[in-house]
Amino acid sequence: GYALFAFVLGVTVGVLAPRILPAMAITLVVFVGARYAVTTWVRPHLMTPLQQTQTITYSPGFGLAQGADAGSGLFLIPPDPNLPNAWVYANVAVDQAGQPPSSQFLQSACPWATGGGGDGGSGSTGTSQGSGNVTTGPSASGGPTADQLHACLSAIDARFHDVVTYQPADRYWTFQGVETAVYAGLSLVLAWLCLWWVRQRIA
Repeated sequence: GYALFAFVLGVTVGVLAPRILPAMAITLVVFVGARYAVTTWVRPHLMTPLQQTQTITYSPGFGLAQGADAGSGLFLIPPDPNLPNAWVYANVAVDQAGQPPSSQFLQSACPWATGGGGDGGSGSTGTSQGSGNVTTGPSASGGPTADQLHACLSAIDARFHDVVTYQPADRYWTFQGVETAVYAGLSLVLAWLCLWWVRQRIA
């Protein structure tokens, strides 16, 4: 689809702008612009994404983090969804009204998380500026015990759940087919424009 579109685009631009170098430059700019537009704005909307709701547990990806700016509060990093090879649009923790946990709630549910000092690496606890993934390993900065972490997760899970918006992996070839059809359609339009222009010039 890309090759067909690039070829027909080059022929069309060559007909409309007979000078070789400007035609090559225009073809390159339009081709790159079309690829960017389809990838960024069209592809995510080719099919309606699915949503999956899951409980918030201490699993890979889960963490609490504190913004890097002075005075920034805590925010929750939801656990990674168990969706192999899926295209994940969003992964957010929300309550029944669709609102994320506030910094005040997180500080109340997990008071140890404001202690800071963690470096976000293996064995680290607490939160670090900008990253702050939470683990239950020992830490010189005084991270949470297993009971404290369990109480924190229980308080969060009682009010919030994780909503994952995604495209499943089995839609891969469907996306490939639809996008190929999009470029084939654009190629037909350009071919018609090229033929119409040539006929007008001959006439």
